[in-house]
Amino acid sequence: MTKFNVTPAGKDDLAFITALEAECFSSPWRFCDFEKALDAPDRHLLVARDGQTPLGYIAAYTVAGETDVTSVAVLPFARRRGVGRALLRALLLQLAPAPTVFLEVRASNTAARALYTACGFAQIGVRRNYYKSPREDAVLYRFDGAAHDEG
Repeated sequence: MTKFNVTPAGKDDLAFITALEAECFSSPWRFCDFEKALDAPDRHLLVARDGQTPLGYIAAYTVAGETDVTSVAVLPFARRRGVGRALLRALLLQLAPAPTVFLEVRASNTAARALYTACGFAQIGVRRNYYKSPREDAVLYRFDGAAHDEG
């Protein structure tokens, strides 16, 4: 498996992040949303690269000690190469020592669901008809860092 370099996003990454967000999600965040996230202390925006080439990003925010992942996106040609796993691991390390992290994913996104389970997330519920375009259930996941040995 290739080792990817995961670093905090910078202003130069925003065009890539915004374009990938629009490609991957039916209700994408805008450039200005990600721009605000760069300077907010409660926001996390990381980019995975192979050398200098950006391959994906993860966005999250933390409130009252709990973190919500708002998006994880990887370029289509780079999927199933460990980029998503590298992004999740980097976020969890950034939040250490014992993060509590939540996320939701389309029920039909079996690849992402398998990734989250493999990274220690547990399914905790379903939000019926949560997504639009197309209408679909969201499956909710939780990672409890206190229950995991990240060693």
